[in-house]
Amino acid sequence: MLHSDGGLRLWIIPRYADVRAALFDRRFAQDVRRAQALADSRVEGVNLGSEITHMLSSDPPDHTRLRRVVQAAFSRKRVEAMRPMIERITLELLDGLDAAAAHHTTTATVDLVRDFAFPLPILVVCELLGFPPEDRDLYRKWSTAIVTQEGDHAAFRQAVQEMGSYVLAIADRRIRRNDRPADLLTELLVARERGELTDDEIVGMVALLLIGGHETTLNLLGTSCLALLRDPGQAAWLRADLTRMPGAVEE
Repeated sequence: MLHSDGGLRLWIIPRYADVRAALFDRRFAQDVRRAQALADSRVEGVNLGSEITHMLSSDPPDHTRLRRVVQAAFSRKRVEAMRPMIERITLELLDGLDAAAAHHTTTATVDLVRDFAFPLPILVVCELLGFPPEDRDLYRKWSTAIVTQEGDHAAFRQAVQEMGSYVLAIADRRIRRNDRPADLLTELLVARERGELTDDEIVGMVALLLIGGHETTLNLLGTSCLALLRDPGQAAWLRADLTRMPGAVEE
């Protein structure tokens, strides 16, 4: 057991068997608003991010309802259909790295995270949602403020409010223009019309995709490349047989 900076008692469960038992124990819950109320009753100033409501912070039946709305968008068939789009974006970014390296006359240096690992997943998420890719620096700023927090609840709250206003402004603009492209935001708006989603839940779903959809891939690409650069033997082993790539990515 340990204590958070705000004095809230926390438990860390490191063993696999204990983690599995906790995940299957219905006495434990995900509902972040209930958790925030519990934290507020014990200590002051602890922020659990209850301003954002999404699938990962809810329990059935809300979790079931939210998941049902988007599960079709992430079916195996739909995800496989995205492959050409993802390959196109990847190749365009790699061409950009080549051009940037060629521009340097003394050393061929590029910033892998800034020029590839960050834009790749965020551009894919933009295509999925139908969001303007030119605003990707905004998405990154909100994501950093929400994920890291760094004890600054004001910055967290501001990022949540800015992102919520941005998402709902795009949604309202589409409704006024009767603009319904074939993307996930349109599906979310249709679900709202059917009474299956609230505005807050739409914002939460978008936040989950913008943040969870790019932070994980960004970190995977950056840390895996760093690991291979630090271990040339493993890099050579992987290059020698690219059929090993799925196992390398999983590892």
